[in-house]
This record gives sequence, C-alpha cells and structure tokens, in this order.
Amino acid sequence: MITVLLAAALAWQSNPPLPVARTEVAGANWRGYVVVVGGFTADGRSSARVDAYNPRVRQWQRLPDLPLAVNHAMAAAGGGRLYVVGGYAVGETGPVRDAFVLDGGRWRRLRPLPYARSAGGAAFIGNTLYVAGGVGPYGTARSMLAYDVARRRWRVLSGPRPREHLGVTALGAQLYVVAGRIHGQPLSIVQRWSPRTGRWQQLASVPEPRGATGAGAADGQIVSAGAESAAGTSAVVYAYTPATNRWRRLPDQPIARHSVAVVGVDTRIYVIGGGPRPGLSVSDANESLDLAG
Repeated sequence: MITVLLAAALAWQSNPPLPVARTEVAGANWRGYVVVVGGFTADGRSSARVDAYNPRVRQWQRLPDLPLAVNHAMAAAGGGRLYVVGGYAVGETGPVRDAFVLDGGRWRRLRPLPYARSAGGAAFIGNTLYVAGGVGPYGTARSMLAYDVARRRWRVLSGPRPREHLGVTALGAQLYVVAGRIHGQPLSIVQRWSPRTGRWQQLASVPEPRGATGAGAADGQIVSAGAESAAGTSAVVYAYTPATNRWRRLPDQPIARHSVAVVGVDTRIYVIGGGPRPGLSVSDANESLDLAG
C-alpha cells in the first residue's frame, strides 16, 4: 500500500543553491554538513570540487578540492571523517581504484579499492565503509567492498543484485540498496544487508522503477529521490518505513532531477544538484523536506 502524504503536511523548502551546478555527484552527511562531491559540470568536465552546506546557518563553504577530478564517485562519512572512493576520471578508460579521506583539513590517499568501482553507493556501519553496486572493471559489479578504518584494509563481500546508478544508505546498523538500473533498464528492487548475518534480504519494491537515483536516511526512514528513464526525469519521491516494510509517496520535488546527492540530516532530507533532463544537464538546486512535518 502507498499512502500519499498531503502537501499541506509536508512541503519542500528551497535552500541556497549549490555554488557550482553539476550532476553525477556524490553526497554525504559529514559532521552535520551536507557535502556534495565531484560530478560533471555543464561543459561535461569532471570536477574535483567539494562543497559543504551548513543547515544551521543556511550557508555553503568550500572544502579542499579532491586530488583527482571525478564523476560517478561514492562518498560517505564515519568517525568524523569524510571518505570518497572510485568514480570515473579524466584519462582513464574505466572506473578507478582511488580512495581518499579528508583528515586534518587535507585529503589523504587510502589503500586502493580491491577492484575499480563507479556509479555505486557508499555508507558507513560502525567502523566499516561499505561500497555496494555500481560498475566494476568487467561490467556491472557483483561484489561489495568493505573498508575497515581501524585495520586499514579492504575486504570483498557478496554484493546485492547487480545494478548501477542506485541508491545506497545505512539505517539502524543495516545497509539498504534501492532501485538502480542494469543495461539501461530501471529497476524497483530493494535489498537490505546486515553485518551480523552477512546476508541480503529482499524488501518491498519501490513503487516506481528508477535509475540514476539516490537514497538517504532521515527520521528513521529511507528516502528514494531522483530518477531517470526513457519517460524522462521523475520528480516523485518515496519514503520507506522498515518496521512496516512499506513505501509511501511524499510530495513531489519542485524540480525533477536525476543523478542527485540525497543526504539526510536529523529529520530532514536534502536533494542537491543533478540533471533536470535525461543525459548531461546540470542543476544547482538545493531542496529539502522535513519528514517530521
């Protein structure tokens, strides 16, 4: 069952725009800041830029540029540090293995990924960074990569159903992977993985198949936003409640976009950047929704 929440109860808020419009970005909640990493600019170039939005004062600040300009990278934060891994880079014919952590105001290289990876998603559970889905050196990835920040080493684990351009987030010490696409076909499949069991569980499908999508966690819910298909770019947003295994429809985004950063901070979900039209197009939109009303 899908419940449509009345717009009168929940309403999107427009925030100060992303300083440089771009798409195919990565996003993360780092110390309560909404961080947007890399991506394509309007001229089709990859960006090394990292911007952080402070919701408390509604202002952006620029963080140090990445050592490598990337698009389709993955980002997550844990232990007070910001991590960026993989993606596509200029001069490379496929995904890269590069991994970085923002430590003491500068980027430091980590041990490379076991396998190159792009167009996936990343999230932290405890002291481990998980990288799920995406494109590997031999096509759509079947494995999940896990980096233990204490031991500073990578492991290769069984991954979710192969797909790329999906949403990945963590909630309640479990990893969620939402929708995505394979061979250009958008999917609606949703899976959850627990470090305790080491197994993938299939959940209720998101109501609309969606590729080039994102996912974030806020107010104890998983939010799916951003989508691109042959029909165009979708403004539809859904929220999933783990306790009921049900999706409900939230108010549509004011600006439909794909390949966005979807980041939760407390009870509010942020949807930033992305492309308003299928293919290469960019936006500086910074919209948020308070799930607590």
